[in-house]
Amino acid sequence: MGIAKGAVSLLFELRKTEKFSGTVCQLGRQTTFVTSIDVVKIALAFGIDISDYIFDETSFKLNQLMISDIDLFKCLGFETVESMDYSNFENSTHVLDLNNPIPREFYEKYDAIYDGGTLEHIFNFPQCLKNIHLMLKPGGIIIHASPSHNHVDHGFYMFSPTVFYDYYKTNQYDIIRSFIFEYEAEHDKKPWIIYDYTPGSIDFLAYGGWGDKLLGIWSVSKKVLNSSCDKIPQQSFYLRAWESSNNSKANLEKKKRNAVVSKLISIAKSNKYIFKAILFILTINKKPALMRPEIIARY
Repeated sequence: MGIAKGAVSLLFELRKTEKFSGTVCQLGRQTTFVTSIDVVKIALAFGIDISDYIFDETSFKLNQLMISDIDLFKCLGFETVESMDYSNFENSTHVLDLNNPIPREFYEKYDAIYDGGTLEHIFNFPQCLKNIHLMLKPGGIIIHASPSHNHVDHGFYMFSPTVFYDYYKTNQYDIIRSFIFEYEAEHDKKPWIIYDYTPGSIDFLAYGGWGDKLLGIWSVSKKVLNSSCDKIPQQSFYLRAWESSNNSKANLEKKKRNAVVSKLISIAKSNKYIFKAILFILTINKKPALMRPEIIARY
C-alpha cells in the first residue's frame, strides 16, 4: 500500500498519545508518498515541530522528493528503523518468510511494528499474528493499515475490521485505535475519510452497503504483560447474538421492537406516498453517509 499522507497523518495523530522511541520494524519495506515539506506541515498540524530534522536527500525517490521510510519513522521519534520481507528486492533489513515461526533472535526485539499492507499477501495469517506478538516487547504497539472492502485480488485476503479488534481483544491487548478509512485509488493524492469503528457499528453495511470506494483498516494495539497470541477469537457479531439468545429479557424487547416495526411497515404500505418516501430513504442510503459511524477526521 505504501505510506500516503493519510497514513502519515494518522501516525502523527498517534504520536500525540503514544511515545515513539526505540526500534520500529516494518513488515515489508514501505514506500512513502510524502515530501519533506508535507511531513513538516503534517507534524505542525498536530502541534509537533520537526523543522530542525535534516532529511537524507540522497534517499529521495523517483526524482519526486519523496522522503525515505527511514526518515519518516525517525521524524516520528524512533531511533532505529528496520524492515522485514520475504525478498530483498526492496533492500529490507531482514529477509524472512513470515509464514513460518520467527527465529528466537527476534523475540521481544521491537518497540513498534508497522504493517502497512503486508499481512494480506502472506497466506499463513494466524502465524503472522503470532510472530508479531513474539517480536513485540511488552508495552510495544502493532499498527495495521490493512485493506478491506474493494481490494479484489490485491492480496490473498481482504480483511474485515472485526478480525483485528476481536483477535487483540481476545488476547488481552489494549486497543489503542480502531478506525476504518475510506479512500480512492489515487490514495497518494486524495484525502482519506477516517471513521470510528467498534464491532457492531457497521453490521447493517455488511451486504453491499458501503459503496464503491476503497476501504481500509487502521488498527493499533498495545502488548501488555498478560497479552497472549494463542487464544482463538470468536467473531464478536456471534458472541453478541449468542448472549442475546440466552437473555430472555433481551429477546422480549427484541420481539416488541419487531412488532412495532411490523406495524409501521403495515401502515406505510397502506399509504403509497409514505411507502414511496421510505423507499426513497432506503435508496439514498445506498450511499449511507448518515448511517455510517462517526467521522473522526479527513486527512
